[in-house]
Amino acid sequence: MGKKSVALLIVVIMCCTFIFTACNKDKYTNPVTGEEYILVTDENGNKVLSEDGELLVYATDEDGKKIKDDEGNYVTEIHGFIGQIENNGVIEDYAYYLTLPDGWKSVDKQGNFENKSKGYELSVDIQDETFDDCYKKSKAVFDATSEFAAKGEDAEAYWNEYEYDNIDTKAYMLSFKTGDFASVTMFFSSNNNLYILRIEGDATLDFEDVKAEMLKIFDGFKFKPYTYYEGLTDSPVKDTEKAE
Repeated sequence: MGKKSVALLIVVIMCCTFIFTACNKDKYTNPVTGEEYILVTDENGNKVLSEDGELLVYATDEDGKKIKDDEGNYVTEIHGFIGQIENNGVIEDYAYYLTLPDGWKSVDKQGNFENKSKGYELSVDIQDETFDDCYKKSKAVFDATSEFAAKGEDAEAYWNEYEYDNIDTKAYMLSFKTGDFASVTMFFSSNNNLYILRIEGDATLDFEDVKAEMLKIFDGFKFKPYTYYEGLTDSPVKDTEKAE
């Protein structure tokens, strides 16, 4: 084979690789059913979402070809985010984008992440609950655990507050330990959604290290401008007595 033929072959292989890579970015596989969908994208190749922030996919026939309506337009359908989409190190879920800090990766279950080197498992949830209710329950846990600790019981409790410009409220962090169980929970409201980030462990859990990891993770969030549980009334707590 001549040099020109070899060069042409290399170019063809590179082009095919690029084409297949680009096509893969337009596909979404439902992690529950394994079914593959073709994502609706704009002229820049970015995913197009519905008004509620859900995925838009093309309706397809039995052969996987896109279906057109009577006017010749492709038919689209709304498909919920059942799993997470990862692209160039950024995880996209239905409510946020997340760039994980070093040591962390996503796992199969939606909203769950792990840091194997530290033995931490993190869950990220949006709860069908008001921020006020979560705040009151968390503060009650802190107060009760603190009372146990003051009486000499095997318990610890810490309460921290953080100011951020990209969320509706302060971010609150409750760390507590009773007997062999320990937990660090960070919660806040963004776009009227109650976010709860939690790492649980046994009595050996290093609170200070977990707090530091939580703050790194929070810094990797970019929140989408959608509200997922309508009708929740709230009056976010802004000014509270800070407990250490």
